[in-house]
Amino acid sequence: MRHRVPRVPLVALALLACGEADAAIDCPAAAEGVRVAASGGAGQWDTRPHFEELWRVGGLREGQELAGPAPPALGRTGRLAIPDFQLSEVVVVEPDGAWRRLPLARGAGPGELTAPVAAGWSEAGELAVLDAGAPKVLFYSPDFAFVREQPLAAAFIAPVYASGEVLWAGLAGDGTAYIQGGLQPTGDPAARRAAITRLRPGAGFVDTIATGTVPTVGADDVQGWAVAGWPRPLAALASDGRYAVAGSDAEYRVVVHDADGAPRLQICRPHSAGRTVAQPDPPADLARLAAALAGAPRPDRVAPFGRMLYGADGRLWVQRQLPPELPDGHSLLFGAAGATHDVFAADGAWLGEATLPPRARLVGANGDTVWTFETGDLDEIEVVAYRMVK
Repeated sequence: MRHRVPRVPLVALALLACGEADAAIDCPAAAEGVRVAASGGAGQWDTRPHFEELWRVGGLREGQELAGPAPPALGRTGRLAIPDFQLSEVVVVEPDGAWRRLPLARGAGPGELTAPVAAGWSEAGELAVLDAGAPKVLFYSPDFAFVREQPLAAAFIAPVYASGEVLWAGLAGDGTAYIQGGLQPTGDPAARRAAITRLRPGAGFVDTIATGTVPTVGADDVQGWAVAGWPRPLAALASDGRYAVAGSDAEYRVVVHDADGAPRLQICRPHSAGRTVAQPDPPADLARLAAALAGAPRPDRVAPFGRMLYGADGRLWVQRQLPPELPDGHSLLFGAAGATHDVFAADGAWLGEATLPPRARLVGANGDTVWTFETGDLDEIEVVAYRMVK
């Protein structure tokens, strides 16, 4: 997914969103007719929830290994589809934790997978899979028989081929595909362009739904490495086709669009103050890159959050923590371990905040059940379900 990210146990510097919140909320409507949900006080939950483990699968269990998983897709019935782009396959974890490695053919032919990076469920329980290697979207029946495939325009997948990276991807059940490739050159060696694009079935053009410019540095043969703390485009896709975008500036502002792309709702919360946290020295082979990052310009106001995820029930989970300066692939794809999230109802009302167990990275939610990835000491990934208790 993000092939160039080094696996490093230590980072030189990290910017976190924390501290006392600003008193005022600046939340003008993004467009005429957009409903605004601004909340600066207490949420609807009386207490902060805690989490009780339901089950765990995967990891080092025989036949349940994951080599290169992409962020999963959670259906409304609680089925979790996990594309594995390294193994060219898809795993489905049932609501009770039963593990199913789907008998999908590997290869570039009709109905075959090469590099699946996203999945989506339809209302009828059909599975769609986004194959970035072909590129195409494949559709399977509820019993996972191949139904048809939908080619993707070269322009849609070009940013992935140019950068060798997929930073985020989403897929609706009808085949509407979203993707965020790696940062693209702008002509300025100190900045690169980030963009999230969408391709609807049958459309003759690619929509850009979010874009921004991110300060970058280069060293140790790594060019265009993003400087932490600056706002950058973020997106989340809901099971009903709605999508949320954020990151155009440093305000805590999320704009929710309907499936046709029209903005309908704007969510705002107070921005938390930023602070810098020193960490131990990085590995020697990344020392020059770490030094370049340490000397890079910092924003006057750091980005207010680092990731968004829609639950199958329409709730929006917003991760407070930002990615570290030298993140590993797991942090980028699945969020921070043990992160604190602001949780919003489908109508934008703030419900409260929830802090996950220490190793848990949020990959799905439905009501009071959450699904997480937990990384072990050997880099193995377990799928763990928790019940949220308030």
